[in-house]
Amino acid sequence: MLLRKLLRDIATFKGQFFAIALLVMLGIAMFSSMYLALVNLRDSAENSFHRLRLADYTVHFTAAPAGLTEAARAIEGVRLVSGRYVDDVSLDLPGAPDKMRARIISLPGPGEDPVNDLHLVRGRLLDPDDRRGVLISSDFATHHQLEPGDPVHVIVGGLRQELVIRGLILSPEYLFAAPDLNQFFSSIHSFAIMFVTRDTAAEVLGSGGQINELAVTTDPEADADAVEQALRELTSGYGYRTLVAREDQFSYRMLQSEMDQLSTWSVMLPVVFLGAAVMVILVLLARIVRQQRSHIGLLRALGYTRAHIMGYYLGFALAVGGTGSVAGTLLGYWMSVGLTNQYAFYFNIPYLVSGFHWDVQLFAVTLGVGTCLVASFFSARAAASIHPVEAMRAPAPPPGRRFWGERWFSFMDRLPALWKFPIRNITRNPWRFNFSATGVGVALGLLVLSGSFYDLFDDMLNRYFGDMVGYEARINFTGPTGWDAVTEVALWPEVREAQALVEGAVRYRNGRLQYEGPLTGLPEDGRLFQLRDEQNNLVAPSRGGILLSSNLMQILDLKEGDTVTLEPMVAGLPSREVTVAGTVETMLGVGGFLPLEEARFVLGPGTPISAALVTTNPGTSLETLRERARDRPFVSGVQSIADAREEALKNLDLMYAFLAVALLFSMLLAGAIVYSMSSITTLERTRELVSFRMQGMSRKGTGVLIAAEGLLPAVPGLVLGVAVGYAWAAWFAAAFSSDLMTIRLVIYPATIVFSVLAVVAAVALAQCPPIRSTNRINLAEASKHRE
Repeated sequence: MLLRKLLRDIATFKGQFFAIALLVMLGIAMFSSMYLALVNLRDSAENSFHRLRLADYTVHFTAAPAGLTEAARAIEGVRLVSGRYVDDVSLDLPGAPDKMRARIISLPGPGEDPVNDLHLVRGRLLDPDDRRGVLISSDFATHHQLEPGDPVHVIVGGLRQELVIRGLILSPEYLFAAPDLNQFFSSIHSFAIMFVTRDTAAEVLGSGGQINELAVTTDPEADADAVEQALRELTSGYGYRTLVAREDQFSYRMLQSEMDQLSTWSVMLPVVFLGAAVMVILVLLARIVRQQRSHIGLLRALGYTRAHIMGYYLGFALAVGGTGSVAGTLLGYWMSVGLTNQYAFYFNIPYLVSGFHWDVQLFAVTLGVGTCLVASFFSARAAASIHPVEAMRAPAPPPGRRFWGERWFSFMDRLPALWKFPIRNITRNPWRFNFSATGVGVALGLLVLSGSFYDLFDDMLNRYFGDMVGYEARINFTGPTGWDAVTEVALWPEVREAQALVEGAVRYRNGRLQYEGPLTGLPEDGRLFQLRDEQNNLVAPSRGGILLSSNLMQILDLKEGDTVTLEPMVAGLPSREVTVAGTVETMLGVGGFLPLEEARFVLGPGTPISAALVTTNPGTSLETLRERARDRPFVSGVQSIADAREEALKNLDLMYAFLAVALLFSMLLAGAIVYSMSSITTLERTRELVSFRMQGMSRKGTGVLIAAEGLLPAVPGLVLGVAVGYAWAAWFAAAFSSDLMTIRLVIYPATIVFSVLAVVAAVALAQCPPIRSTNRINLAEASKHRE
C-alpha cells in the first residue's frame, strides 16, 4: 500500500519531482562528464607516455660524442638513455608563401634505447641507412596537406637541401607543439617537428655525429636529486646548458594544468547543482509532511511503525535521486565522450583510452542518491515522530502579523493588494525566500564565472596584440646573425620601421631560490614591443636594472630594488648581478627584460640577434614582405601578427561551446529552483487563491500574485549572483595563475548584463507552469481543500 501511495504522491507532485530530478541529473552529469573526461585524459596520457617512453629528464648541452650515452647509462638509477642532436632550421614548403621554422631531431642509432619513441600516424618509419628521409609532426603535415612521399626543403647556413617525408608521427614531448612559451601565440602550423637519422643530421646539420641532448628515463625508486646532479656533472665538460625534468616539460605541463582544472570543476559544479537539489527537497518534503499529517495518523492507526513512515518519505527522495542520478550518468557519459575527444584532438594524444568506468558511474549514482537521502532525512524523521492522535488534527495556523516594513515605511500601507499580499507571504516563510534568492544567485554566479573565462582570454589577447605588440610581422633570424641583418631589413622598401630583438635562456637566482627562464633584450627607445606593469603603465628597460615578470618576482621572492643573479645557460660564462628595476605583466610565461646590448652581454659574446620586429609602409601586403624575405639566407621565417591573432581566436571556439553549455545549465538551475519554490507556494496557498477568486479577483490577478512571489526573490538573488560571480572569478584567476600563464580578473559589463538577462528570462519562464495550474483550479473542489 505504501508503494501505491508513493506512486500516487509522485504523480501528484510530478512537476516538483522532475524539477528536483533535473537538478540532480545536471549535477551528476557535470560530475560524470568531467570526471570521466579527467580519468580518460589521465589514462590516455599515462598510457601514451608509458608506451612511448617519455623522458624523465632531458639534458641540454653544446656538443658531445655519441658515446656519452654509455656513461649516462652507468649512473645509478638510470634505466634508458638516448642521445640526439637537435637544432632549429628554416623550412621551405612547395607552394607556401613563406619559410617556416622547423626543429630537426636525430633519432637514436641502431641498438640505442628508444626514449621519446614515436607514434606512426601514416606512412612508415625511417630505415637506418635512409639519408634523405624525414618524419614530420602529423598536425603540421595535415594542415599543410603533406603526405608521405612529398618533398620538403630545409635551409641550413644558407644551403637549401631536399628531404622526403616518409611518415607522419606524434611525439610524446611535442603533443602541444610550440617553439617556446615566448612564442606561444605563434601558429603551431608554422612550426614543424622533424625527425631524421643520425647520419642525416650529420649531413644536413653538420653535427659530425655528435649529440647535444640526452633523453633519460629512470627507475621508479631512483633518487631524483642524485640522478640530476650526476647528469649535470657528466655534461659539465660539454657545455652544459640546462636539465628539464618531465614535470617541467612544456607539453606535459600544459596537459597537467588542464587535468588540474578538470579535477577542480568536477567537484565544484556538481556541488552547486546538488546543493540546489538539497534545498528544494527540504522545502518540498516539509510541505508534503504538513499536508499529509492526517495520512500519517491513519497509517499509524493501521499498524505502520515509525520505521515504515520514515522509509516511505525516504523512498520519495530515493526515487527522485535514483531517477536523476541514472539519467545524469547516461548524459554525463555522452558528454564525456565528446569532451575526451576534444582534449585528445587538442593535445594530439596518440593512444586514446575511453571507457564507461563503472566505478566512477557507481560513485556518481551513490552521490546523487545519497545527497537526496540526506536532504530528506530530517523531514522523514519529523514525519515518523508525529503522534497518531496529534496527526489526526490539523496544526494550528501561524499567527497573522503585519510585515515589519508596514510599521516602518508608511508607503507600504498604500501598496496595491497584489503587491502587499506577496510581500506578507514572503515574510511568513523567510527561509524559503532565502533559498530561492540563493538559488538564483548561485545560477547567476555560475554564468558570470563562465563568461569571465571568455573575458579574461579576450582581454589577454587584446592586451598582447593591442597594447604590447606594435609591429605587424616578426622576421625570425637563423644562424649567427648580427646588426647587419637588422640594417638590411630596415632598408627594404616594404619596411617602415624595424626593431631588433634578442632572446636567450638564463637561470635567475635569489639565494637558494632559482628559476630557468627566458631573457629578452629590447632597445631602450623601442616602440614596437611595449611592456606594461600591473597598473597597465608603460615601462621600458633601462641600463643598470632589469624588469621581471610579476610571477617570476613571486617565485624568487623579490621586490623592486632587490638584486637578482643572472646565470647564462652556457657553461663557462660568468654570472651577473642586476638590480630589479620594476615589474611587468607578461601574461604568458615568465622572464626578464634588459636593454638589448646588456642582454647580449649577459648571454655571452657573439649572441645573435633573434628577430626583427617590423611595421610596413602603407599599401604593402605581407605577401610582398614574405617574398622578399624568402630568398634571404639569414631569415628563417616571417610571422604575421594578424595570423597569430586569428590562430589564437580559433582556440576560443572551445570556449564558446563551454559558454553555451554553461548558459543552458545555469538557466535550467535558476528555472528549476524558482519553479519548485513557486509551485510549492501555489500548492500551499490553494485555498487562499480560491478565496481571492471567489471574492472577484480575476485569473490575471492571481497570476500576478504567483509571479510576484516568484520574481521578488530574484531581486536580491541577482545582487548576490553578481557578487558570487566576481568572487568565483577572482578565485579562479588566483588559483590557475602560474609561471605558464598570469591570469588577471576581468569581467566585462556586457557579461554581467547578458548573464542577468539570461537568468531573469529563466526565472520568468519558470512562473508559467504555476500560473497555468492556478488558472485551472476548480473553485468548487478547491474550496473543500484542507491543509
